[in-house]
Amino acid sequence: MTILKRIIKSKFVQSLKIIKIVYYPLYQSAVNKFNFNVASPLKTVETIEKNDLSLGRFGDGEMRIMFQHGNIGFQKYDSDLAQELFEAATSSKEYAIALPHGFLSTRSDNLRTSVFWWKYTFENRNNINKFVESSLTNSFLDTNFSRTVTELKDKDNIDKVIHSVKNLWENRTVLMVEGDQTKFGVGNDLLDNAKKIHRVIGPAVNAYSAIDDLESSIMELNQKISNPLILVALGPTATVLVHRLALKGVQAIDIGHFDLQYEYYLRGAFHRVNVANKYDNELGTTGNAGNKKNHKYEEEIYKRFL
Repeated sequence: MTILKRIIKSKFVQSLKIIKIVYYPLYQSAVNKFNFNVASPLKTVETIEKNDLSLGRFGDGEMRIMFQHGNIGFQKYDSDLAQELFEAATSSKEYAIALPHGFLSTRSDNLRTSVFWWKYTFENRNNINKFVESSLTNSFLDTNFSRTVTELKDKDNIDKVIHSVKNLWENRTVLMVEGDQTKFGVGNDLLDNAKKIHRVIGPAVNAYSAIDDLESSIMELNQKISNPLILVALGPTATVLVHRLALKGVQAIDIGHFDLQYEYYLRGAFHRVNVANKYDNELGTTGNAGNKKNHKYEEEIYKRFL
C-alpha cells in the first residue's frame, strides 16, 4: 500500500470513528423506542423457503420515494409508485415485508455499513415509525439478505446465506424479471441449479414506467409454466410488482443486487468491485463495457420493454 493510500484510508477510518461517536448514541436512543423486530438474513431466506413466500424489500430508496417524494439514482419520483409502495406496505399475509436489520441492530455488520445505518436510522426515525405503524405486522424479514457479501462481518454467515438463497430455485423454473444489462446469473453459476430460465427485460432506469407491460408478460408466461419462481431485480418497481403478483397467487421475490453480490463473492471481494458486463447503478457501470453476445442469455428472453 502506498503512503497516499495509507493516508486516505487513515482519514476515512478516522471519519467513521467520528461519525460513530456522534451518531451511535443517537441511533441507540431511536432504536430503544421502536416496537418491531427484523429477522436475520439467514432466517429470512429459511422463512421464504419454508412458506413459499413472496417478498417485497423496503430499504432507504423506497422510504425516500414514499416519505420524501424524492428521486433515487435509477428511479425518478412518481406519485403512483409512492402510492403503490404504501399499499404494499399494508398488504396481506401472502406478501412478506422486509426492512433492513440495520434499523434495529448493526452487530453483524461491518463498520462502513453500521455507520450508514446509525446515521440513516436516527435521521429517519419518524418515517420508520410511520411505516411500521401503518403495516399490519411488527415482525419483518430482512431486506439485506440480498447484500450480505459487502455488509456482514462473518464470512461463514455470508456462505450460509449465499447457499440458502441458491436453494430457493433448486430444480424450479425461474422467470427472471430484470433491468436491461442486469444479466442476473449470466457469466456465473448462480442459476445453474434451476430447471429452466425465462427472462422479461425492463428499463434499467425508471422501470416503473413499464410495470403494466411487465406484469402482463409475466402473467402471460406464467400460464405456460408449471409453478415458476419469479425473481425480480428492478429497484422500487420490484417491490410493487412482487406485491401485484402475490395478490394474484404467484410467488415472486424481490431479489435486489444478489447477482452482483454473488459476483463479488466469487472474486473473494467483500466490497463493491466493477463487473464490466453488468449494470450497476451504485458504481455507475452500464453493462456495456466489454459486452459480447451471449446466445444462451438472448434465447432465454421472452420479451423486452426498454
